[in-house]
Amino acid sequence: MHLDLSNNIDIKKAYTYLSKLIDKGSKIELKDLTDKPFDIVLSRIYDIIETYESGAFKDLYVMHRELTANIYYLSKEQVKAHQKWNAQYYKSEEKTNAGKERECDKLVPELYMCRKIIETAKGVSIAMGYEIKLN
Repeated sequence: MHLDLSNNIDIKKAYTYLSKLIDKGSKIELKDLTDKPFDIVLSRIYDIIETYESGAFKDLYVMHRELTANIYYLSKEQVKAHQKWNAQYYKSEEKTNAGKERECDKLVPELYMCRKIIETAKGVSIAMGYEIKLN
């Protein structure tokens, strides 16, 4: 399966991609220190953004709070992925920095996905904050 890693990453595609990696027995560590499963965090972020987009929400404050908490959990996963990326970088036998980076990007794709999901979720969180201020 191929995931489009352009700047406009689709959270649902990323969630589906990561779920399939889990199903295939990938060695991705998907629990954070609070034992909140990574797939649940992604699912909740997706559900909150989808609900916000539809306009069918009752309490924007609660949604905003939950979204920002899940961004925090996702950033903890990003830190773990970055540590794995660094470990792979220093273990790499490639001769150039660019070659090492390419290899690590292939071996630890969750770093890029976490980064992009956090970036887009922050944008939605900011929009929610502006809407809360208007009310």
